[in-house]
Amino acid sequence: MKIKIIITFLFTCVLSSLAQDITGVVTRNVNVRWKPTTNSDIIKVFNKGKEVLVLENKGSWSFIKDPINNKKGWVSSKFIQTNISFITKNANVRNTAGGKVLKQINKGEKVIVLQEKENWVFIKDVSNNKKGWVHKSLLSSYSLTSSSSSSSSSSSSSNSKSKSSSASSSSIGVIEDRMRSMGIYNKWVQFYKDMPAKFQVSNINTFVDKVESYMGVPYKYGGTSRSGIDCSGLVNIGLQSVGYSGERLNAERVAKLGYFIAQKTSLERGDLVFF
Repeated sequence: MKIKIIITFLFTCVLSSLAQDITGVVTRNVNVRWKPTTNSDIIKVFNKGKEVLVLENKGSWSFIKDPINNKKGWVSSKFIQTNISFITKNANVRNTAGGKVLKQINKGEKVIVLQEKENWVFIKDVSNNKKGWVHKSLLSSYSLTSSSSSSSSSSSSSNSKSKSSSASSSSIGVIEDRMRSMGIYNKWVQFYKDMPAKFQVSNINTFVDKVESYMGVPYKYGGTSRSGIDCSGLVNIGLQSVGYSGERLNAERVAKLGYFIAQKTSLERGDLVFF
């Protein structure tokens, strides 16, 4: 009996439609309200350091979502800070870029990126608000996009590489928090290092149409033709149809090739999911 390939493309890799949510952190205990006004009833209080997704901005207010339970509400934008990153290994914090060591910040700590200078980054420790310079190589991916410039979270079919990179960077913190809670953060660090240059799909419909044309082809480990094909072979053929000309990619390499998003509600046609 032939094993047929069932095509379900979900994940955050090699995609042209991308999430626009911006990851932020609450800088002090803050009231979450039903409407963007202090006259509105309070839904709940978020504690300082709470990570949220900024879905929309309206005047001086931000519409945010708790990534843990997906509950939403309005908070004052002045209490939401974006540009979140994580320390990937114990790091020296210095008074200037390459200057005197002030203290050490532990691996896994959440920080806010305030400024860049060549290979150095000026950060603020979320736990105590202390600032200093650390080497850029000691931080996870991040974006310097301000929450004040973020747009609505409605999905977009734009192929803008800058939007892709920003959306991906803002999702890294959410993903890494999940890795920590699952006790597999070290595996994530190993996966995330040595990331290749990203590949942007020029036409998602061409990609999906090519892959769907292989419906019914039997599974064959390492296969790359209509007489037999495996999962990575199928994705490689799809990528080749939209201009990819590099080496044959296995699942891990495919997973590293595109941009990351954190929320399954943001997945769209053509996205790929890896486990």
